[in-house]
Amino acid sequence: YGWLSTSPITGTTPAGGVQPVDVNYNSTGLTCGQTYPAQLCVRSNDPDAPPGNGTMLVQVPVSLTVPCEASISLVKTVGTVPGVCATTSSIQVLDGTTVYYCYTVTNTGIVPLGLHSLTDDVLGTLFTGLNYTLAPGSSISTVAAGLSIPYVIHATTTNVGTWTAYNAGPVDQSVATATATVEMVV
Repeated sequence: YGWLSTSPITGTTPAGGVQPVDVNYNSTGLTCGQTYPAQLCVRSNDPDAPPGNGTMLVQVPVSLTVPCEASISLVKTVGTVPGVCATTSSIQVLDGTTVYYCYTVTNTGIVPLGLHSLTDDVLGTLFTGLNYTLAPGSSISTVAAGLSIPYVIHATTTNVGTWTAYNAGPVDQSVATATATVEMVV
């Protein structure tokens, strides 16, 4: 079984002794939600045969259930050009300047995520239940999704965006936050 290994793989244990063995699982490349059964077999020369099998082979049942883990990361940027994701999360502007926020979410998990909500502690609810399939390893920004998020600055503002990605149910939910700061200069 490629997903199961032991260390050490061979050894000798004196009569009445103990030999610890590490059993390691590796789910890389396996299907999430799937259970993989196996038998860990230990050869023994113990004169008392293991119960039930009449041989000198001890069979230990093992299994691996691969979790379907959802995980996202979020980057929030702010700039003064509409329709563009700025490259910074901190800028300085004059009073009355309109700034544009961009949120970029990346699926860092192993489960596609199909529904999304975005709130901001200053801007409020930006969207909820947005239907977009975000595959593992892929990203989407609010600008690429056609959303403009402007805000007129009248004071230094640091705000926190919270992106929630999930599947219907809701299941496979993951939440990420990011901040941006706009400093008003005089």
